[in-house]
Amino acid sequence: MFKSSPTNWSATIKTLRADLSLTQEQLAAKLGVAFSTVSRWENGRGNPSPLAIKRIEQLCRVQRQEEKAPKAASEGDT
Repeated sequence: MFKSSPTNWSATIKTLRADLSLTQEQLAAKLGVAFSTVSRWENGRGNPSPLAIKRIEQLCRVQRQEEKAPKAASEGDT
């Protein structure tokens, strides 16, 4: 997903979390980090580690797959 690291991780994390309709605590649990870590990322006081970036990418891939699955199933119904 991220061919190069976003220059503004704060906005990237906020947007991702909003798109997934997750709280900071929920996103943190999915990524295996403390919610205070997500808060720091969103407030620009830190950036995700390489491992966290990989987990973020995995979460995005799973989300895209889940979004496509209902579409594919409903296309046969029409």
